[in-house]
Amino acid sequence: MSPDARILVIDDDPLFRSLLAASLDRHTVETAADGSEGYYMAIAAVPDVMILDLQMSGWDGLKTLTMLRGNPLTASVPVIMLTSDGTRAQIVEAVRLGASDYVLKPGFSIDELVAKVEKYLAARVPAAAVNTATVSADSPAELVSSDVPTADFVDDDNWE
Repeated sequence: MSPDARILVIDDDPLFRSLLAASLDRHTVETAADGSEGYYMAIAAVPDVMILDLQMSGWDGLKTLTMLRGNPLTASVPVIMLTSDGTRAQIVEAVRLGASDYVLKPGFSIDELVAKVEKYLAARVPAAAVNTATVSADSPAELVSSDVPTADFVDDDNWE
């Protein structure tokens, strides 16, 4: 168990966010209601593990994962995808984009998710040991591309 760990839960369902936060309460848990909010929270204070819903309005999980993997601050943070869509194509796409793991919401087991979070936390490199000299920006805000749209302007059908 890692009581000093920071976990970011990104899910548009407030009840599910509350369930996850309560189940992981031995850690510091922050929550975001959509992908854009979660992305900006993650670059402002990099979490140790992220739990990301696949199907959300605004930035869906795949777009959010793409943005997270494209930012040097969050590129290596484990991301566990949550999905109600258990189709092989969605799971393969999430893994291709850099998902560390996934949990299917139908038949969801909180014990399974907690075990996966703990597995990634046990393997993490302590923040003090991470060499940040390779990151050239003075602040996380500088690592955000100026052409990143805000959630209000995202065309979900054409976000490539």
